[in-house]
Formats: sequence, C-alpha cells, structure tokens
Amino acid sequence: MHTLHLGRFAVQRPHKKCGAQHATRCFTLPEQTCYSLRLTPDHHRGCLSNIHSECKEDLTKMRIFMGFTLLVAIAAVTVLPLGCVQQPAATPGGASASSAAKDSSAQPAAPKAAEQTKAKPAPKKETPKKKKPAPPKYGKELLENGTFDKWESEFPTGWEADKIKTLSKLDKAEKGVGFELTPDSEAIQFLKQRVTVYNNGKTRTYEARMRGKASEEEALLLSLRYIVDGECKYKTVSHLGSGNWENIVNEITVPEKAKLSAIEVRVGVRNTAKENVVIEDVSLRERIR
Repeated sequence: MHTLHLGRFAVQRPHKKCGAQHATRCFTLPEQTCYSLRLTPDHHRGCLSNIHSECKEDLTKMRIFMGFTLLVAIAAVTVLPLGCVQQPAATPGGASASSAAKDSSAQPAAPKAAEQTKAKPAPKKETPKKKKPAPPKYGKELLENGTFDKWESEFPTGWEADKIKTLSKLDKAEKGVGFELTPDSEAIQFLKQRVTVYNNGKTRTYEARMRGKASEEEALLLSLRYIVDGECKYKTVSHLGSGNWENIVNEITVPEKAKLSAIEVRVGVRNTAKENVVIEDVSLRERIR
C-alpha cells in the first residue's frame, strides 16, 4: 500500500492502471487536487521499490504534476494578489483613463485664465490741468515821465526833489535813461510825484513798479503815500541789495467805502546807505484784475 500525505490528510485509492492486481499496494492522488494543499516531505519515501513498474511511472508523473501544482499554488497565493491592478475605466472616446492621462501629461498644460488673459492696467485718470491764471490787466499809466527821458535842469520833468543833495543823470543805466542817487547820512532823499485819483465808491488796487540796482539791503526805496478819508498812509518796500537789477513792486488796495483822493510815489535812498543806488524806470497803474 502506498500512502500519499496531502497536508494533514492521507488519501488511499486503487491505482487506475493496476486495478485489482495491486489494490493492496498501489494508491494515487485524487483526480482533483486543491491548490492550497502541499505534499509532506516523506511522500512515498521508502516504498518505491515495491511498486509496479507502470505505477512507478505514474507516480513519477504525479510527483512532477504535484510540483507544478505547488508552484501554481504559490503563484496564486503570493504573486497574483499583489499583481492585481484595477483596470482603468474607459473614457467616452474609447481610450482608457490612464492612456488619456498619459496623453494629457505629454501635452503642455493649458495656461490658466489669469495667465492667458493678462489683466489690462486701469487707464490712468487724466488730472485736469490747472489753468494758468490770466495775466493781470492794467489801466493806463498814471505817472508822467516815468522813463526819465525828459529833464528840466538837474531833475527829470514831472518829478519833485525832496532833500536831494546829489542826483546824477545816466543816459545809459540798464537799457535806457536813469539816474544815480548819493546817500546822505542826515536824511532820506526822495524823488516824488503826486497823482490825483478817486475810487468812486469801488474797491481799487494800484500797483507801483520800479527797476533799480543797489548793493545794500533796504538802501533803495519805493514808497506809496496815499490819502484815504483825509488821512495820510504809507507803504514802503526796498531792494534786496543783491547788486543786480531787480524789479521792485509795491501796491495798495482802497476799499469801496473809503474815499481815495491822491497817491504819491516816492523813489529814493535811505540815509544809512553807504553806496549809491541807480533807478531807471518807475510806473503807477490801476490793476483791474
């Protein structure tokens, strides 16, 4: 009798070929063998010499078969569960999702909407340009011989000297005729001219201008002496003392309720000055706007 051990069980069956001859000696495996069973190490050990030659051949084939089934069982238990991969779902076009993913990875990603359409910078708001103020408009010239072109004796026509000791005419001052004043420590020296004007119940502004040169601060003076409601008032400005030709401006405003009767323009040199001053042009006009 041949005993084949499969796992924990022993199977004994008559051999197909031997039949009754070796019914007491030859047994083989069942036709259907579970892949989860494995042979014991002592399988058929020590009994092969007593087996029929044909049974021996079958047993050898059986052992080969069992070795093969063992390999299949090992593969089924270990390899196949690890290798099971879920098949990718087919895309609507017929291709699988993995192939579609590969195709998509091969192609460059489409730019984002923000990158594809760059935001245009907001148009700059045009700041309205400030209109330059209109140049002031003046009335007619109120002084006589403000350019000093005309002279009578040692003084220019239309002008009156006030405490002047030394005045020299200059045929070429800066651009035209002018004069030079020498300071006197005893008094301020003026060349003056008075103009009769009325505001007639309106607010009026009068502007006096002088072109002059002085090398000391407050040495060259431009004064406005005016009479409002019978009272005499003064307003004086001076040259900066830069030693260059400068425009000196002085102005007064008379309110509508006041009564203006006269304006006197004075140009001169202060008694504290050490050097001479030069005057070329003087004007007085009403500034309309």
